[in-house]
Amino acid sequence: MSQNSSKPNRGTLGVNTTLTTPALPAIVSEWAALIPLVIHLASRRDDHRIAGEAALMGGLSVGLFPRLGTLDGISRLLYGGPNFLDRASAMGDLGSVVWDVNWGSTFPCANGAASAMIRSIIQRSKKPTIGIPEHVQPDRPLFQGRVQTSDVHGTEKRGDSQLNKALRSGNPYGPTGFRRYQTLHVFKFSRETVKLPWRHRVLFLPPLWLTGAASFIQTGVAVVLVLSGIYGTAAVILTVAISQLTCHFLQLQRPPLYLNNNETHDACMLAATHENSSTWWLYIGDRGVVDSLLNKPMISLPPSSSKRLSYWFRIAHVIQLLSMTYVAAQKGWDGICMLILIIAAYLCHWPYRDHHIGQLWLDQEGITAETKSFRFGGRTQMIGAIHAFSGTKVTTWMDAIIAPSPRRQAWLRRLSGIDTSQEVNDLEPSDRSWVVLHSDLAMEATRVLQREMNGLASTGEVSSWGSAPQPAGPGNVVSRVSADKGKGGDQVSTRKA
Repeated sequence: MSQNSSKPNRGTLGVNTTLTTPALPAIVSEWAALIPLVIHLASRRDDHRIAGEAALMGGLSVGLFPRLGTLDGISRLLYGGPNFLDRASAMGDLGSVVWDVNWGSTFPCANGAASAMIRSIIQRSKKPTIGIPEHVQPDRPLFQGRVQTSDVHGTEKRGDSQLNKALRSGNPYGPTGFRRYQTLHVFKFSRETVKLPWRHRVLFLPPLWLTGAASFIQTGVAVVLVLSGIYGTAAVILTVAISQLTCHFLQLQRPPLYLNNNETHDACMLAATHENSSTWWLYIGDRGVVDSLLNKPMISLPPSSSKRLSYWFRIAHVIQLLSMTYVAAQKGWDGICMLILIIAAYLCHWPYRDHHIGQLWLDQEGITAETKSFRFGGRTQMIGAIHAFSGTKVTTWMDAIIAPSPRRQAWLRRLSGIDTSQEVNDLEPSDRSWVVLHSDLAMEATRVLQREMNGLASTGEVSSWGSAPQPAGPGNVVSRVSADKGKGGDQVSTRKA
């Protein structure tokens, strides 16, 4: 038996060291050396996380032992700048599409990682999901105006007959009752002045003295490891210490319009992974917060020094790669120490989990976020409720979700309270059924949204988040949801213009 196998604590090289280390069982030495390469590798999601942390923290940070590939990601961020942020924020299933309900525009989320971190902290409250009614009231008038239900021969049209039976049976989804449920999470943001606790400031971006002290301790530990022949782990610790100091002196900048509202109204933006999603997020409230989080860049890189510093992080990535592969070949106490370093890195990273970073950002900027979740029986009902709740006149934002058509136009006009009797009568029976059913379901959902959001909204009107209510022309019928506290709930008032 060779000397190396009899004394696995010295590793494959079997070199003599200044400080001696105790013997190790061979199986422990072999196993511990492989674990770092198996569990501590970065993925494409790490770019997503780097972009999110940089956007929220306004700076870059390196953990005690970053995943292999993280330092290379920081290098690509510094070298690529906005191009890296665009790709990382809209990466695969981690990206999202945003629909501006007030303005009608559609665009990819500019800060997908940052918004995902904010959502994770807001939704940790575990509030129950509010069910939206899936049936309309039986025996209620189907139209505010006169609608033709008979053809020229006096026979009730087949589509209308089926619709009336469905409505009065309490099962508008047919005999099977199948539906694709849609979950809508509503986030309401507001700004207030909050004094950030000192521990939050230290965790958010540590001061120079704390970073310097940590680097000094890491250098001392690396020296001890070198004297013990644990060269791979020592190289990683020294590389990380230098990278942490480099990140501290590399200060990212906030854009001039960061968190500023350049409009006179609040935000109402809908987000989802794609147009056919079953989970949606509606952002309302302070437009400066919502627009910065979804539509505008939150950081800008200093053009002079960022590309030069990117070369260091690329070199640091190579050093880490060589060190981890060296440890896998060397084994012995080098593998054990690297495994201990990974465990310590996970423990130190605990305060910097996604939802903790999101909470630190909210506290740092004095932002209050509240949420409620709703479950809809169908996507059309949800889109109609959002449109009525916002009070906007713009409809182009929903074109990719519900294709423009005559029946959609009649449906939207009916949601606005306009008498669409003649317009609906000109439709096919199936389209007529669709308009009646989904407009009634959407208004039922609007009443629930208005009632539940009264505690979060600044006003009791449906149109509080969007433009002014629709003007009533001659002969139009205006239906509006208002909070009638004296009668114990929301009421639907109808009046002739």
